[in-house]
Amino acid sequence: MTITESAETVFPAVPESIGAARRFTRAALGRHAISSETIDIAILLVSELTTNALLHAESAIRVRVRVDEDDVRVEVCDSSPEGPELQHGAWERESGRGMELVSTLAKGWDWSPREDGKVIWFALARD
Repeated sequence: MTITESAETVFPAVPESIGAARRFTRAALGRHAISSETIDIAILLVSELTTNALLHAESAIRVRVRVDEDDVRVEVCDSSPEGPELQHGAWERESGRGMELVSTLAKGWDWSPREDGKVIWFALARD
């Protein structure tokens, strides 16, 4: 992957950070020739991941947006070592659908432990 641009910031563990992460992602992707549909999906998925980080890790949240010729990749890091739980069939429930949305809408996704927690990433085709 040849990185065209990367933007990164850290948000505090407060509910307002979810909206701030959406705005940050929109601004980072808005500087590129990326379809509005791809940007909307990225914003939805970063919202789900930052919500999960806030609810389950209760820690600062680092968001990194990387863009190359073909893909958009968004990483969300928090301090919890626990991996995400993909709950199949969660569509009927009020909560617990975040990782199923990521799995359904992203071109790819994964997570890995880090010394200070974990990183969850998803990739979308640029257009």
